[in-house]
Amino acid sequence: MHLLVESIWSKYLNFLTEDIYTSIILPIELLPFIVGLIYWRKFIGTPIIWIILYLGYNFFNELLAAFYFVYTEHANTIFFNIHDLIYFLVIFYVYYRFLKSVLFKRVTILLFIVWMLTYFYFVTTSDVWIQFSLLSLIVGDFLIMVLVLLSFIEIINYSGFAIIKDDFLIYLGLGLLIYIVIQLPVLIVTLIGWMNLSDANHTLVSFFKLIRNLGFAIGCLMYLIFAYGFYRSKYPQLTKD
Repeated sequence: MHLLVESIWSKYLNFLTEDIYTSIILPIELLPFIVGLIYWRKFIGTPIIWIILYLGYNFFNELLAAFYFVYTEHANTIFFNIHDLIYFLVIFYVYYRFLKSVLFKRVTILLFIVWMLTYFYFVTTSDVWIQFSLLSLIVGDFLIMVLVLLSFIEIINYSGFAIIKDDFLIYLGLGLLIYIVIQLPVLIVTLIGWMNLSDANHTLVSFFKLIRNLGFAIGCLMYLIFAYGFYRSKYPQLTKD
């Protein structure tokens, strides 16, 4: 039993560290969660707490998904499909709470319903254990870009440029926008192109790895922006409803 546990643990560590990009991004994923915990008291009573909790869940979900894959040698897709549900719930909720315009709030609700329909369609028509929720992810990311732009409009109109640097929503939106604009095409290319290659030695594999690593780099940038945002921003102002 001891040898079995040691063997699984060794395979797990090798899986996490065999790719230099994976071993770099994991600590950076953890960084904003730690910074968020350090400044937790600054955000008590605001939806930003849910962003901090999500970042912690996101990091440990990556570790758990990797362990499941190593231990069972089965696809760990279900972990990421559940992650997508939690991710979009948190993001839509946070933007709904922060947006001041009644019109923008209604738009947020409408966009959330649209996304939920795509996710419900995926769950009811696909095998969630082995298939990625690609359509709902693409639709959701486009909808989040709309929310980010709406929030930028409000922040500029209500706050002005002088105190923008104190608003965490600026850092959240900037990180999400940069990540989505670059990562979404990367995700589509790798899932549709790389995953359909039957030959591991195909000449396109190196290209797909380069594209994937670009996505990793952008992910690192997003997490660093979040971490700085927790440090730099001040207690946010919320709408009452």
